[in-house]
Amino acid sequence: MVESLMRLTSFISSGFFGATVDLIFTALPQELIIAIAELALLGTIGNRLVISFASTTQQDKLRIASNKPLALFKVS
Repeated sequence: MVESLMRLTSFISSGFFGATVDLIFTALPQELIIAIAELALLGTIGNRLVISFASTTQQDKLRIASNKPLALFKVS
């Protein structure tokens, strides 16, 4: 009984917190939201680039060299 009440309380509080964050983001200009999202992704993209360039085994070099050119809308 106590566990279900605690779970219900956490669901309600997270719902209020989510609604508050939503109100804050809808009040801000769209350009600022896009800039915040880009900054949030910057660390992930940079980390993946560091990991991909740090791998220098022969197998990885062959895999990179043998990739087909990227075809976008059937134009490569």
